Amino acid sequence: MDPVDPVLELPIPLEPLSRAIPGLRGRSTVYIDESGYVYYQHSIRGSIRYLKCENHRYGCPVSAKMSTIEGAQIIISERHVHSHEPAPQYAVALQGYVNSLRERAIRENIIPHNIVDQEVHLFPEAAMYKGRPAALRAIAGARHRNNPPIPDSLADWINILNSNEWDPRLRYVNGSMTPFYQGPLELLRDDESTHFVGLVFTNNTFMQELNAHLEGVRTMCMDGTFQIRPRQPADIEQLFTVQIIFNNVAIPIIHALLVDCQTKSYMRVLQFLRYDLQLNINYENLQVMTDFEQGLRNAISRVLPEANNSGCWFHYIQSIIRYVRSHHLMPLCRENENARRILRMYNH
Repeated sequence: MDPVDPVLELPIPLEPLSRAIPGLRGRSTVYIDESGYVYYQHSIRGSIRYLKCENHRYGCPVSAKMSTIEGAQIIISERHVHSHEPAPQYAVALQGYVNSLRERAIRENIIPHNIVDQEVHLFPEAAMYKGRPAALRAIAGARHRNNPPIPDSLADWINILNSNEWDPRLRYVNGSMTPFYQGPLELLRDDESTHFVGLVFTNNTFMQELNAHLEGVRTMCMDGTFQIRPRQPADIEQLFTVQIIFNNVAIPIIHALLVDCQTKSYMRVLQFLRYDLQLNINYENLQVMTDFEQGLRNAISRVLPEANNSGCWFHYIQSIIRYVRSHHLMPLCRENENARRILRMYNH
């Protein structure tokens, strides 16, 4: 029975004889006794929780038990004693520091460096012991373990990105409430039904801040990557990127995950660029550099007819090299000095 206050005749609340805090690994829980020793749960039977010292793998033989009631006393086996000193104060704080990093990583859309900077002030000793690189890895690991389920198709991503659970984390640019995901790319069929072709992403807030200076842009680059792209869902065909050259710096302005390489799909991306973003770009004085994919070139001629579409020198050289190899001309280039010189001139 709890002791009673003789004046108020009310039970006197007792200090808990143990503390349960989240462990450092996954969703585990560790228990700290009055002396500062830390235990993890080995098993549970009925209302009894059986524990082992957290240094068990380093040779500490101590086992213990406690009731499943919160704050219950941890009773150590009389056969053994701890082979080490109790955890210092910062070890307990370390548990709280790491768990705070993990909780905020999952709950908040904040850049990892900012989370660490804020938590360092709350757990200075633990932060010094843990180190900044390890703290950043803890945040990255928590977010990786808490990723959304991978849908069966790219179109199914729409429901995930719009869900209450994942929208705050996936829709926005890190550390802000600026939307990055802009929505699905769809084509309208003759029967007025829609055909899904991809998802489009851009930092529209940044683009509007830059918009006043975009009239001077003279070069735009477009290309799709087929090897460097998400492998799941399996229907993702390519990651298509649009960049502008501004002050001799390439700035990506649109990323689109597309399910095919059709002219109509490229046209929908370019329509988003021209009509949805409303950028202050003078297309009459714009050079659009692409590879030699005919579907993309056709789309540019239809949506951006006033722009000058030119091929990319890099892709042109790669095409020549592929032609030389596929037509077995490499021996000629090795044996004939003129052929070798011409190929080197292209390649450099």
